[in-house]
Amino acid sequence: MTRYLWLNKKEKAKDKKFDKTSKIFDILSNPTRLKMAYLLCTREICNCEIKKLLKKEQTLISHYLRDFKKAGMLQERRHGRWRRYSIKDEKIKALLDLMLGR
Repeated sequence: MTRYLWLNKKEKAKDKKFDKTSKIFDILSNPTRLKMAYLLCTREICNCEIKKLLKKEQTLISHYLRDFKKAGMLQERRHGRWRRYSIKDEKIKALLDLMLGR
């Protein structure tokens, strides 16, 4: 028996939105990932720049970027051999503006 047995199609879609939103808040609950999200909202940035600004290991930055991408938060653009990242959803940018008082 699935947990969606009692839900109609509209409620199932709403439940998926709750799951996605919960995942986003889970990602933003980590201080380093929150700082990364802030940087990614300000401009397109490559992972080497994030590494320098946050003074964290490259592997950690790559892992966190993968988490952002899995959650559907990240926009990626290739520029030659470099990849530049930014936050894709304006709602997330607005949420961070609200939370951080930018």
